[in-house]
Amino acid sequence: MRPLRETSGKPLNVGYIWGLFHSRVPPWLEAFRQRHPGSTAHLFDLTPGEQARALLDGKLDAGFIGFACEAGVPGLSQRQIGTCQFVVALPRHHALSRQSKISLPRLGNELFLGISEQTYPGAARCVSAAFARAGVRPKYVQMVERGFTILGLVAGGGGLALVPETLRALPHAGVVFRPLVQPPTADLYVAWRTDNPSPALQQFLAVLPGGG
Repeated sequence: MRPLRETSGKPLNVGYIWGLFHSRVPPWLEAFRQRHPGSTAHLFDLTPGEQARALLDGKLDAGFIGFACEAGVPGLSQRQIGTCQFVVALPRHHALSRQSKISLPRLGNELFLGISEQTYPGAARCVSAAFARAGVRPKYVQMVERGFTILGLVAGGGGLALVPETLRALPHAGVVFRPLVQPPTADLYVAWRTDNPSPALQQFLAVLPGGG
């Protein structure tokens, strides 16, 4: 990954969470380049906390930062640009893998791999709230920071996991994904420093959903 430096006009520095935005960001960047030939943008795969700090420090122009709690940082503006639904990841030979949909109460006796709240607080809180609504107290065996790691552990029989549906795009031999009967859903956001005067930033925001 390129080291982050202070931004000064072009190129546009953009942060994103690969597991959430890998299929969304490339088309938006292509639309930006088509509208503004000669413009360039550098992408950086960063956690929400890293993006917030880099935005406030002027090292990023925009950040596909994740969920509402991660975007709601003083000094940052935000725009809702999509939604994310969560699914359950199971080992391929798990008994419930034959179900077309699964209700959370049916998972009450299972062991779970959790999403690290320190690294991805929005996703972790969304999952916790879904379990609470279903009256389930999950038995966590490990908290994990990366999607690749979660899927590897699920494939090895280390537990089940509630994950963003976008993780289906990751290589996942030995893992199956099943929708939930009442799936937790959360909004996704792009953020930028409120006082960033960059014309390129405004041009980029204009090609995103809600940008007119």
